[in-house]
Amino acid sequence: MKPGKTSISLYGNVKMLRGRCPECGHVALVIKGHTACCGSRLEEVPNQWQRMSQPMHYRRGPGREEAQRILAEQGNQCLYCDRMFGSFVHYKGRVRKLRLNWDHMMPWSHTMNNHEENFAAACHLCNAIKSNLIFADVEEVRVYVWRFYARDRDDDLPGVCQGDRANS
Repeated sequence: MKPGKTSISLYGNVKMLRGRCPECGHVALVIKGHTACCGSRLEEVPNQWQRMSQPMHYRRGPGREEAQRILAEQGNQCLYCDRMFGSFVHYKGRVRKLRLNWDHMMPWSHTMNNHEENFAAACHLCNAIKSNLIFADVEEVRVYVWRFYARDRDDDLPGVCQGDRANS
């Protein structure tokens, strides 16, 4: 790192700004635009990042009891499209069986948050559509997901099989 250059360093789940001090030449943390060593001003925008240590948590789903509670609370349905897990839908020219995925409502890639309140039961299609995007609330996710269903649907009702529509 050249003097005056800054980078973002990831320490587990925490990101910190570091830079090479133009005064002493040491790599130091940058706090409010000044190096922690000599207090030299660094105004450079970071142009790189590096992982300094691995996060202490690993991506996982909720525990068994929490998973059962979430599924009961959601009525064994996807939080975003309200379809039952195990039901069939028409999507992108194929009939698909909706599988359960555990969605991190605040994406794992951004927060590495495995806390139980961060999980929701979502079908594999909605979970893939939502991806690692951040939304203000569940309703905003639903609108986003339904736009995808509307764009890629094969019939009049997004995600509903022809046979299901005949019975309704």
